[in-house]
Amino acid sequence: MIQWTRSTRVRSTSLGCLLVGCVLSCGGDGSTRSTAASLRPATPVEAPNVLLISVDTLRADHLSSSGYPRLTSPFIDQLASKGVRFTHAFVNTHGTPPSHTTMFTSLSQETHRVSWVARATERPDHVAPEELVTLAEVMRDAGYQTLAVTGGGFLGPKFGLDQGFDRFVSRRRLLDKIQADKGIVWQTETLVAEFRAAKRSSSGPVFAFLHTYEVHSPYQSPASYDDLFGREPREFVATSANLKAVKGNVRKTLSEGELTSIVADYDRGIRYMDDALREMFSRLEAQGFLDNTVVVLTSDHGEEFGEHGGLLHPASLYDELLHVPLIVVGPNLESGVSDPRMVSTLDLAPTILDLVGVEVPGHMQGFPLFDSERTWSDDAVVISQFGGLLYSVRSPRWKLIQYGKGATYLFDLYRDPRENHDVASLHPEVVSELMESLRIWRSRQSSPGARVKTLDDKLDPEELKQLEALGYL
Repeated sequence: MIQWTRSTRVRSTSLGCLLVGCVLSCGGDGSTRSTAASLRPATPVEAPNVLLISVDTLRADHLSSSGYPRLTSPFIDQLASKGVRFTHAFVNTHGTPPSHTTMFTSLSQETHRVSWVARATERPDHVAPEELVTLAEVMRDAGYQTLAVTGGGFLGPKFGLDQGFDRFVSRRRLLDKIQADKGIVWQTETLVAEFRAAKRSSSGPVFAFLHTYEVHSPYQSPASYDDLFGREPREFVATSANLKAVKGNVRKTLSEGELTSIVADYDRGIRYMDDALREMFSRLEAQGFLDNTVVVLTSDHGEEFGEHGGLLHPASLYDELLHVPLIVVGPNLESGVSDPRMVSTLDLAPTILDLVGVEVPGHMQGFPLFDSERTWSDDAVVISQFGGLLYSVRSPRWKLIQYGKGATYLFDLYRDPRENHDVASLHPEVVSELMESLRIWRSRQSSPGARVKTLDDKLDPEELKQLEALGYL
């Protein structure tokens, strides 16, 4: 099913050589650089196009550019070598609706309230209210043509994130494995066609958004990928329903071989998605879209594979769910930069606006990542949440997780990067300091209950079926 909607609404390094398979490197000596001020671009003479890609459920540490042993993402690795890869990028909330709302508005979940109650019913509260000002609306008002191609589900038009898009194309993922190649391939081909149509209608710049569930459960890629990364014999079938049923009993329910195969399925999905993006970029380059373009690739959250006992993306705030890719390529940005600053998806919209020379609205809570006039503190923290139930405060060394008014855990990330050993009792002063940061942060958000909104119309049976297949019901 395809759904079309319409809403009401300054150019540069070419990416061409990236798309024809040339050899790319991080620098003359093979090293990466880490700097903020040197990345600040000059204002382009012409406004660049913008392509924002959100790969749903993509863990940063499963990309080969992050040191993952499997070659899951050769094209994304090449893309990163043409710009800046933020090695410590985190979401401020996880779950497709609230996390994408944060990306588009630069507001915390504490403020925008999407999925606050997290009801996955016929009238869920996963809806972005109309009063929110989205990135697409700001870009449209600045003279951009705005278009989006999404995988449906919680990125369908009923959930409010079509605000500001001149064209919003939504198609539910085809879940039959035989037709798996009609998922992201259909989306990428549609985006190329939509860009071509936009350029025919106007010579102005284009803001394009691509969202795909291709990496999301159920982990399905075409049969040609079946033997990639090996395959263990197993009886467990990794449907979203079966994965969800395991809940927190991974080690008791699954054998080591079954868990290994599930991870391989996920990794094959990354490689398939990566190949589809390579083909899409090749077509966009042929149309001239990439001659002067800001490209941003990220995700709304990661995925758990038993690290803390669960699967999918349960109610927790460990790094396997919060740590996401963030790659920015654009005019006058340096190439091959690995930036270790702690940043978050709150910073995504302000960064895009700043790179194209559009004023960042004062209500946005994030900051442009290439603003040389801003001082970045080494002891800055990133705060994440899961509704009003869970909060985390992360500094470069420490990670605090608070379960509402209940237990509080502290992890020393230098010694325990996998967050397995609670050291709260050993460092009460660190707990106190991070809790104070959380208290101050919460005091600066909008008053609770300000924006919770549910669907105006019930979801139809097909929409409910897709959300069930994705593991949300």
